[in-house]
Amino acid sequence: MLQEIGNLKKLACLDISENRLEDLPEEIGGLASLTDLHLSQNVIESLPDGLGNLQKLTILKVDQNRLAMLNPNIGK
Repeated sequence: MLQEIGNLKKLACLDISENRLEDLPEEIGGLASLTDLHLSQNVIESLPDGLGNLQKLTILKVDQNRLAMLNPNIGK
């Protein structure tokens, strides 16, 4: 189901906080217009490489997850 998220090319803000998500699909990198991504209060342990493709992303909230480190592709 989440794999289709990459088709939302014009989506600017995505707030999926507080959903007990364990991971994100690689296809999230297809959200070319995304400026705000809110992932707070989930159980995410790692972020996909596709986040590095989000060139318009200015706000990334990942607090209160299970991340040990940020993906080095973020901020490319």
